Amino acid sequence: MTRARAHALWLTLLALLFAALGLCYAPGGPAPGPRGGEVVSVLSWLPDAVVQAPEPFTVGRLAFMAFGAAWALGVWLPLSAWGASLAFLAVAALHQEARFAASHSAHLPAQLLVLLALWTHHERVALRAALAEGRVWRTPLVAPWFWTAGRVLVGWFYTLAGVTKVMDSGWAWANGTSLQLWVLAFGKRGSFAADLIMDHHAAALALQWVTLLAEVFALPLMLWRPTRAVVAGALVAFHIGQWAVFGYPFYGNLLALALFGLPLEAAVEAVRRRLEAPPSPWWAGRARSLAGRLRIFEPPGDDPG
Repeated sequence: MTRARAHALWLTLLALLFAALGLCYAPGGPAPGPRGGEVVSVLSWLPDAVVQAPEPFTVGRLAFMAFGAAWALGVWLPLSAWGASLAFLAVAALHQEARFAASHSAHLPAQLLVLLALWTHHERVALRAALAEGRVWRTPLVAPWFWTAGRVLVGWFYTLAGVTKVMDSGWAWANGTSLQLWVLAFGKRGSFAADLIMDHHAAALALQWVTLLAEVFALPLMLWRPTRAVVAGALVAFHIGQWAVFGYPFYGNLLALALFGLPLEAAVEAVRRRLEAPPSPWWAGRARSLAGRLRIFEPPGDDPG
């Protein structure tokens, strides 16, 4: 596998920074009272007074915005990449320490930012030169190890989620009824997806089984090319359904699935070639198609008859 251009990766990075900025301002105030003694993040060692104060959140958010903007503009590399990644990790950890429940929507984006920072650090010399010369979109900067690492990261994230469900609830987690209860308690009633789940138990059962199987087997399926887009597409549909029914924002997960599971690289490359192609009249494409069908421009040859 040869090195790929960085256009899809760079577009994903820009979108991910915006998504992470939104997660930095996730709603919800600190939970009252002291925390328990369990370790839930890398900042569990901080005292309650620090975790429940607004100032650490403000500092973390401002640091993420400053380093993230520098990373997006391609300056201070790789310091800006590591600064943005660590600042987002700090804000996500503070959020997890101070709230009643963890925000799962921040987990995969945090890991993906670290992977992108590692790539930025590894390619810092070539990346600086490409940015300075305005050829970052055309230069092959992405080595095969990045795609493998990303697919392992995404696959492991979902496989761990699926295996945890099976270990806690067994395969009966996908019974259809539990999904209907969740929609009844937390869902947006009146939407097409919510009504489908509530009115048809078979649909709820099928959706849960597809989700559970896609999660449990995500790691091997993400690493095998023939099934990669299938499992990624199923998980994308799962997150879109989550958003439609419950309003949960898993934008970072969608970006990770698109980058490592769906043919995003090929789609962006096709758009790039289209934009860089010399302009032609609107009738040129139709004329070439008609000429091909009529075999007008084919060289003369022997008559097969």
